[in-house]
Amino acid sequence: MAAVQRQVYQDKRMSGLMEKLLADKAAERKRLVALPFEEKLALLEKMRDRGLLIKKSGPVRKPGDALAAGLSATGARRGR
Repeated sequence: MAAVQRQVYQDKRMSGLMEKLLADKAAERKRLVALPFEEKLALLEKMRDRGLLIKKSGPVRKPGDALAAGLSATGARRGR
């Protein structure tokens, strides 16, 4: 897969940044492969815990979302 990615990006005149990103990604994969099973399990548990925390936090609302949805700042529908 990495060879395919390199070929695609080389065809499009891959920038130095993209080269670095691909090299860093490959290095990180090698690092993860070399980890003992117990450390991989610990990483998996951390990711699961973070996922649950994100799920509990609910959707992120930005200022203006209510207005874009046709609601006033108080949450009441604007007259139509």
